[in-house]
Amino acid sequence: MTESTGHRSAVDTPWDAPVAELPDHVTPRWCAQTLTTAAGNAIVRSHLEPRSEDRRYRLAWERLWRMISFDPRWRRMTRDMLIGDRDRARRALDAGGLSAKDATRVRTYLHATSRALERIERESAAPLAWASASYAEVGPRTRETIEALALTVDDYLSGQATREDLRAVLAGLDLNPAQRDVPEQARERARAHRRPHAR
Repeated sequence: MTESTGHRSAVDTPWDAPVAELPDHVTPRWCAQTLTTAAGNAIVRSHLEPRSEDRRYRLAWERLWRMISFDPRWRRMTRDMLIGDRDRARRALDAGGLSAKDATRVRTYLHATSRALERIERESAAPLAWASASYAEVGPRTRETIEALALTVDDYLSGQATREDLRAVLAGLDLNPAQRDVPEQARERARAHRRPHAR
């Protein structure tokens, strides 16, 4: 923006806000403590698009957007913020009076917010996005496997799937214990999840 508007807040002109650093390790705990706060919003706005090709950064960036997309509250509040930013950017362009440099910066931010909103929409439909943000740390193939098992078990419990359906899913995933030499330690870990205290 122009010099006269340089003092305005990031909420007024988010495209002018200083860059806030993204931590190397984006975890569910960090997200719970940071996202939807002023500091978290600044980080999200600073990283609508990747700022580096560094592998560690890219992993953190991808995890940030997956975490946002996998949690209903973070997803809703981030979407609301970005929609508000997008509307402000459009109004700033429609009002005119911007220098060519400022207009370019606003258009770039407008494009980035639109892409971020599309990303949230896409990621929120990914395997296990409905389950918990903690699954954002798991690879997509593993999430697909867990999702297939969880939903088939749920269908079985609600009477929409048969024992044969369960066996077919296990076979299709190449995870049929009846056809494997399963160690007792593995069965004990599974039993632990059936106990009342198991989470």
